[in-house]
Order: sequence, then structure tokens, then C-alpha cells
Amino acid sequence: MRPILIFAIAAIAASAVGVGALNNEITLFVQQFGVGSSEITSPIKAASVDFEITPIKVINETNPDQSIIKNLITGCSFHSDENISHNATNAGNPYIICKLSSDGKIVAEGNYTITALGGYEQSTRLIVPIDTLAYPGANDFRNINDVHLIVVGEDLTQKPLE
Repeated sequence: MRPILIFAIAAIAASAVGVGALNNEITLFVQQFGVGSSEITSPIKAASVDFEITPIKVINETNPDQSIIKNLITGCSFHSDENISHNATNAGNPYIICKLSSDGKIVAEGNYTITALGGYEQSTRLIVPIDTLAYPGANDFRNINDVHLIVVGEDLTQKPLE
């Protein structure tokens, strides 16, 4: 059974711009589901997350002859003071999913698969690219209310994703 760790951090878009990024320490909780005789263990207990915001030149919707700059969230920067192990070559790789929501609905997401043997080394900064959008401009920082991180540990019962 995969240890799945879900946690959310409330992010006010205006404050993200004011300080340049979110940088909050959050405590993680394990989501328990399924039937099994063993206890689910969390891959990590806490993590920090920032937004990577990139100014992108786009066509002005009200005047197609002009271009405007929009600040889009293009990545979630993940950091933890704990290791995420990946020691078995025949195991499913651990990975991190970052989901951005607007008014309680997921509007953009991305994932990062940890493929290196040994796994994630503590204090390493990873950028989870936001590459799946519900609609164009869904990752505009002004639309985002929350960020959800899901950390999935090594799965010893599955082969690696190909």
C-alpha cells in the first residue's frame, strides 16, 4: 500500500506577491484508506513550499492588438528537512504532486518523480513544474487560493513508473 500524504496550505495570492513567495512550514497528516494489517507511515512529517512565479507576455483579451504581462505560477518549490527514501531498484518511485486551487476547485497541477536511488535528500530544493491547467490562465497567481501537496513514498509492491 502506498503511503500517501496529503496536506494543504492556505495561500493568499496578494501576500504571495508582497513577499515574493509563500514560505510556510506545514505539518503533514497521513490519509488512511483501504484494508491492511500494517500501519501507514508518512514519508515525511513536515515540508515547506514556495511558488515560482514567472511573468509571461500574453495577448490582451480586451484588445487583441496589445500584449500584457501576467504573473503565472509555473512551479511549486518543495523543501523538507527529512529524507524521502528510495532504496529498492524494483520499487515504485516516490513522487510529489502540487495542486493549485481556486474557490475550492483544483485548476492547475504538476508532479515530480524522485528517480534517484537514495531518494530525496533533506534540504534539497525541488521545483514541481505546474504543467496541467484546467483552462488557459488557470495558474494566474490572482486566481489561486490554496496549494495542496501530496507526497507519495516508495512503493515496494510495484515496479517503477515507465
